Amino acid sequence: MGKSQRRKGHNFEREVAAELRACAPMIADRIRRGLQSRDGSTVPDVMTPWPIHVECKVGARPNVGAAMRQALAGAGPGQIPVVVTRRDRDPVGALVTVRWVDLRRMVSPPAMSPEGSGGTGSGVGEERVGEGEGESEGEGA
Repeated sequence: MGKSQRRKGHNFEREVAAELRACAPMIADRIRRGLQSRDGSTVPDVMTPWPIHVECKVGARPNVGAAMRQALAGAGPGQIPVVVTRRDRDPVGALVTVRWVDLRRMVSPPAMSPEGSGGTGSGVGEERVGEGEGESEGEGA
């Protein structure tokens, strides 16, 4: 990868971090570009306080599958791998990719405990009653 491609990638990572900071000004100081190294470490491209591992790719044809595999490899326990991509000169703009299983976890209500606490309420990384016991009614359609 040439110097200009690396610079373009770094600029895109900074842009994604800046837009996330603008969306969450109360925690903006905790959102920043991850410092990359060439030793194969698993630092996300954008570090956030949320349980996500963000990888950013920009270019003529960003490889979403490879980026998702990279995010999966780097995601820690309870983290959701997230890929942000943007094709050069594409008017659509940046796209976000998450796995279907992770999107389902994000939008599912948390399971209620017998005490009624309901966990953290985020629904992310929490065990659900009946999870993994096959598809329930309405799923897989």
